[in-house]
Amino acid sequence: MCDYDDVPGVWDRKTPRARVKHRCCACDEDIRPGERYVSVGCLYDGAWSRLKYCLRCDLLATQLSIYLGEPVEATLHCDNDPLSPGEAPHLDALAFLSRDEVQALGEGS
Repeated sequence: MCDYDDVPGVWDRKTPRARVKHRCCACDEDIRPGERYVSVGCLYDGAWSRLKYCLRCDLLATQLSIYLGEPVEATLHCDNDPLSPGEAPHLDALAFLSRDEVQALGEGS
């Protein structure tokens, strides 16, 4: 898992609709204008930073966190793979949702 010793003191989370093209900082795919995405702002060491995630990466990280019972970064680029292949097929299936399916899920939030 990732190291969470350095948690930001202030943060915010928004789910806006993109007006311009963005890039997901987890999977590096485009977030197209009109699509919903997750924007997380953090105040760390006196400086604000903002990360943008596509809904699929945010959904995967959220569901994996629930499954494991501990926080997981949406980047999922930690050194240790937390799951064995096939251990949680319901999570595996999330990675293969189409862009339209993920956006439809995001409209419900």
